[in-house]
Amino acid sequence: MAAQTKSSPAHVVVELASAATALTRAALRASGIEIQDWIDGTRYYAALDARGVAATAGTRPALDGIAIYDLTPADKISSYLSGPASAKWASAEWQGRPAVDVAVLLFPDVSVDDALSQARSQGWGVLGESAWQHRITLRIARDELSQLAALDFVRHIQPTPPAPVQFDNFWSAQLMEADKVNTGSGSVTGKGVKVGMWDGGTVASLPDFTGRLKFLEQPFSDAHATHVAGTLAGDGSTEQALRGIAPGALLFSGTFYGDVFEKMRLAVASSGVQISQNSWGEAIYESLGNCEMYGEYTQEERLVDALTVNQNLSVVFAMGNPRDSGECALSARAGYYSAGIPASAKNAIAVAAASRQSDISTFSGFGPTRDGRLKPDVTALGVDVRSLAVGGSLTASGTSMAAPAISGMLALLVERLQARQGDSQPKASLLKAILLNSARDVGNPGPDYVFGYGIPNAPAAIAAVDENRYLVNRISSGSANHTITVPGGAGTLRVMLVWSDAPGSPESSTSLVNDLDLSLSHAGDPVALPLTLNPRNPAADAQPAVNRRDNVEQVVIQNPPAGDFTAVVSAFRMGGAEQEYALTWTFESVPVPPCTITIDNSVLTAAETGGTLPVVLTQSNQCPPGEIENPSGWVQTSVPGPLRGSSVVKMRLDPNQTSGSRSTMLRLAGKELRINQSGPCIVETLPSSLEVRKYLGIMDCIYYGSHAKLFTFDAKAGQTVSIQMESADFDTYLELLGPNLNVVAYDDDSIGKTDSRIPGPTGRLTLPYSGTYTIVATSYALHEGTFVMKVEFGGPQDPPPADVFPRQITGCPFTAPGQLTDSSSADGRRGALYRTQAYALQAFAGQRLDISVSEADFDSFVYLISPTGGILATNDDDAAGTGSRITETLPLGGTWRIEVTSFAPFITGNYQLQVMGCPPVAK
Repeated sequence: MAAQTKSSPAHVVVELASAATALTRAALRASGIEIQDWIDGTRYYAALDARGVAATAGTRPALDGIAIYDLTPADKISSYLSGPASAKWASAEWQGRPAVDVAVLLFPDVSVDDALSQARSQGWGVLGESAWQHRITLRIARDELSQLAALDFVRHIQPTPPAPVQFDNFWSAQLMEADKVNTGSGSVTGKGVKVGMWDGGTVASLPDFTGRLKFLEQPFSDAHATHVAGTLAGDGSTEQALRGIAPGALLFSGTFYGDVFEKMRLAVASSGVQISQNSWGEAIYESLGNCEMYGEYTQEERLVDALTVNQNLSVVFAMGNPRDSGECALSARAGYYSAGIPASAKNAIAVAAASRQSDISTFSGFGPTRDGRLKPDVTALGVDVRSLAVGGSLTASGTSMAAPAISGMLALLVERLQARQGDSQPKASLLKAILLNSARDVGNPGPDYVFGYGIPNAPAAIAAVDENRYLVNRISSGSANHTITVPGGAGTLRVMLVWSDAPGSPESSTSLVNDLDLSLSHAGDPVALPLTLNPRNPAADAQPAVNRRDNVEQVVIQNPPAGDFTAVVSAFRMGGAEQEYALTWTFESVPVPPCTITIDNSVLTAAETGGTLPVVLTQSNQCPPGEIENPSGWVQTSVPGPLRGSSVVKMRLDPNQTSGSRSTMLRLAGKELRINQSGPCIVETLPSSLEVRKYLGIMDCIYYGSHAKLFTFDAKAGQTVSIQMESADFDTYLELLGPNLNVVAYDDDSIGKTDSRIPGPTGRLTLPYSGTYTIVATSYALHEGTFVMKVEFGGPQDPPPADVFPRQITGCPFTAPGQLTDSSSADGRRGALYRTQAYALQAFAGQRLDISVSEADFDSFVYLISPTGGILATNDDDAAGTGSRITETLPLGGTWRIEVTSFAPFITGNYQLQVMGCPPVAK
């Protein structure tokens, strides 16, 4: 067996013939085998005490028909830690070795103190601990992960999560009809309901929150947090149109830095917080190599579920804004499978963003999750939301703007339920059930992976409470019957079952632990099943079927007859001993939702070379077939039409052989799509005034994804130059190309916040070559506006040694000797104490480079630097310990830079550089 902590027994996987009942658990416990968490199917984690170890010794893998398996290190390590360069966001260095920061989930009977003691005894760095989460955070050398996983107390190891990122209220309230319940007799405002907010900073102390804002940590006001808080709970003091959804709620403001889930737990324990509002999510970017994390169930989602189950905390998360990022191949799958994390937690309420017209936004993430569950849960206004800001108001868009509307709605429900049932904290499952079941259906009929269950309707939700159309019950096995009496003239019967499911296993292919079933019967009618989605066909309508994935189920019957219906709740599979659930129902008519259509990008910009651009059309299935109107002769579409439902339409653009840019307008299902294609780059000679004032826009060529203007000048080696570019309209970016069009220098933000200067804030750049240089004046992203560029020259100086400047790699395999001398550059990334030789090569996104430094007279060190100036990778010693080596897949195209230097300062000597995997470059 693996090593154990002082107080822990051995841990194994037990596979039973059927689900573990109370009798099964008791019988195994008598033999020293304690069933712990459910994994999947009939497999469970189990702990063996001394009796269990003795009973199973020499009998594995079976004991009286029960299969028992030892856990291997590979069973415990997340796939995100599978490679030497995996989990870049968590990469670190420990004791001079490549390391990674990891979250280690412990078995529930393991002492955190004992686990920490063992970790420290192994020489690993301890970064954090949490007794209630039952996990510790370590910094550990990558080659010791298997050693950590071999310890018996370790259940699961994953990289620490990526850094969190932040994703008028009159219209927000109107879309959900919250304004109808905020005023008048029997109104609700969320009075006294305690809502915790976690954001990138704290809420500003504005008059709109007077007497209702408390800080959970040292305050530092943040515009994003303040905007979110205004939507949730502003009272209209600044302006009545900025009044929030729950103007009577109490706000508890904190940040997401550090252990945010521990902060939530403490806020419940110390301040009685009832709702957790989160307009943030974990970063998922191609540059981090974690595109596969969309919709994952990790240790963080497990913690969110635990907060709901153990603390009865309603947790609201913004769904995330990935669909307009152009990353992670989302457009190729029509935006589906882009659910954010931790919004993908089962018990969280994930919120999508819509426009005032109830069309889905161009950015809001879509479900399903990786295990096929429904996300988002619900939708609110998230486009052009005007809310509070210091000094007035601010208009912003994002699921960040939608989530607080839902948190405010929950506060209204808490207030009304408290008044009705005298319960200081209604069940989180009940709040979620009433919120979702009373929502206005939008998108496809029934739930869908775009809108969830629709847009909440405040009057309908409050009516469900006032008319006592809900219940809470518990089940451990079998089934429970509940009678619902339908009145005459009811338009639609909607019955919803919600349960706060136990935390799942990150190691399992399914996160659902307790699987309950809902069905509805009426005398003489077939049994009605819940509307269930097919994750393999995410754009299809939900169909009545058994649901094996979700902890929310809804049965819908149109035009039900008056009389008694029986709602049957069954325990199909119980990973835990007992499950509490909420049931609610409505009778209001639910018509077929209106047609909604969204194009993910209404304006496309393309380079003169042409090519294919995907356009995602998100269209509800009940929309009439849409036509494609294409008057252009240089754009072809992959789908001739008609357009039905959501789809990806490829736009194939011919190369632009005209002298300038061109533009055309298409219509897809009635929505306008403008395509702008640039012409070839027109190179201008730098004017004698050395000052340029120009407009950068769609009439200019495309240079690495952004509009650009190019200017040339002649110079001699040794001359000095400074180039400055400023704009009040966009973030500027400068490049200087040498006579052979290699990149001599570039800059983004050396002056001010968004202005550029070569060679930096001060000084001048000494030009290395004689000939014609090209200045590329562009923007950091695709933006338009006016800019001013100024150029200053100085007299000739002695040209610097050639090896100060990057040597060009013109094709692979590239092998060449190199030398660091006292005259080598001291401007490398390692600092002025180190001599550096740089190399430049043109490469494409997705290429895999293998860079090695060998036969060196010194301890070498190598950097791989991206076209934007960021360090993608470094290496000191290769596997053999005799040189340096980097093997990386490039996340973007452009001019990449390799810097060869030394581990210690002031070192010189010879070396051999080899680069494999780059494309040949035409000479």
